[in-house]
Amino acid sequence: MNEKLSTNDVLKLGMEAHSAGQLEKADEYYTAILKFDPKHPPANHNLGQIASQVGDKEQALFFLKTALEGNNSHELFWRSYMDCLIKFDHLDDAKLLLNEAKEKNVSQDLYHDLEQRLVSSGKA
Repeated sequence: MNEKLSTNDVLKLGMEAHSAGQLEKADEYYTAILKFDPKHPPANHNLGQIASQVGDKEQALFFLKTALEGNNSHELFWRSYMDCLIKFDHLDDAKLLLNEAKEKNVSQDLYHDLEQRLVSSGKA
């Protein structure tokens, strides 16, 4: 039986592979989603996480930024993008992200968390 999988089904398969450490397989699932929906926030976020894990700075930043642009109400996307900016020493961009969070009126808790991540990195 060869039934078509929904985007959510493919995302779930990607997340399962990702959790199991099967990064190539997870990448294939997430990339398949982006072929049909290039701005899909969770797929972009998860591809960004994989890229960050393997040290692909450009891809990580691109995918995480795309995820946040697609859904700036998801706190995990803010945190992941901030962490990646810090990890790859994009501190000016991290400070801009903090300002953007303030302008977008994110919750006080999220704003303080992002600020703390930047300060505690010892790079700010």
